[in-house]
Formats: sequence, structure tokens, C-alpha cells
Amino acid sequence: MRRLLFKKLNIKFKAFYKLDSTSTYAKKHFDGTPLLVCAKTQTGGRGRQGKDFFSPKGGIYFSLALPKSFNFTHLTALCGVSVCHAIEKLCDATPEIKWVNDIYIKDKKICGILCEATENGVIIGIGINLNTKAFPKDLENVAGALNTKVSKTKLIYEIANNILTIKDFKEYYKEHSYVLGKKIFFIENNEKYEAFAENIDDNFGLVVKLADGTEKTLTSGEISVRLF
Repeated sequence: MRRLLFKKLNIKFKAFYKLDSTSTYAKKHFDGTPLLVCAKTQTGGRGRQGKDFFSPKGGIYFSLALPKSFNFTHLTALCGVSVCHAIEKLCDATPEIKWVNDIYIKDKKICGILCEATENGVIIGIGINLNTKAFPKDLENVAGALNTKVSKTKLIYEIANNILTIKDFKEYYKEHSYVLGKKIFFIENNEKYEAFAENIDDNFGLVVKLADGTEKTLTSGEISVRLF
């Protein structure tokens, strides 16, 4: 049934009980044909900036490999919108996007997204805390879960379909921003700056006003943005 569902999207589908990382598997087996790889748990899940991604049973972990022919413009923002849109459609929840593309519900991170370029295209790794009950101590105060009985297959399908079909999403992104209108700090080149998040520009950069009144547009995904 699952394979037939994803066949509608012209995507090869691979499902596993356990993998070290769905993105690692996708990289090894991606030949340019769209590929979706999911697992019930990961032993070596990866997040941004080389961090580990906690991936116990009870979550959704999948990677979508897309060829170079796909339009990758503003892909990280598109992925955040695609996850939010799917959650709103299938779950009783109101998600928000923390710049650039972490997904939050009730001030807790419930989803991480990592996009990686390859010689054949791009690998989009998505991890969602669906019904995760316990987190490591360093995540207890920042991580949350959807806590819903939604079908994993339907949610994955909806996200993948959104990534492939959604075109205009800037206003949706801004409306679902977790940081706009809030006081934040960001770390750049190991220095901490206080700022106010003012806007999202046409390239999905975060426009902020610094404590001294000057404006700056944050564009690097390596910058850490946090709320006070």
C-alpha cells in the first residue's frame, strides 16, 4: 500500500525498521531517480552543524532524494512550509517555523530538517517527534512531540507531495514564523548579538534590528538564532 501511494509521486520508496541514517542510505543508493527512504529508528541520525539527531522509536524519520532537475530555489524554507502545511492538514496542531526551518509547537522543537547537496541532486532529511515520550537531559527543556495518532505514511506522503508541488509560500512562511516580532540573539563567528526580528526578505533572509539600531539581514544557515 505504501509503495503504491508514493508511486503516485513517481518516487521510489524504501522502508526499514532501523538504519544508521536515512540520509546516509539515500546518498549511497541515489542514482538521480527520486527516492524516499524511511526508518522507524536511527542509530546515527544527523542534524545541522554536525549535531546528532535523537531518533528513538515513536518518531518519523525519512529522507527524500531529488535530482538536479528539481527547482531547489529557497529549498530550506520550502521544506519548513511543507512540514507545517502537512501537520496543519492532518493533525490538531498549530506549528511555527523557527528560522530557517526548525518546526516548533508550543515553544518546543518537534521537527528538524537538513538539506544536503550531492553530485546527483539533493538529500532532504526530516525527523519529527511524533509520539516521543522521553528525551535526553540536554533536550528535555527544548524538545517536544506532536502526540497524535496520525498515520505516519499519510504524513510523510503529504510532506513529500508538498515539497514537490507548493510554489508560492513566502506569505505562509511569514505567517507561521516563530521569531518575527520577538527579541532574539544570534551567534555569528563565535560572537553573540542581541536583536529584534523584524521581517523575512524575498530570499528568506531574516531581517533584524541590532541593539544599536542598525539593521542586518541574516542569511547563513550556520548562524544560531535563539529567543530570549
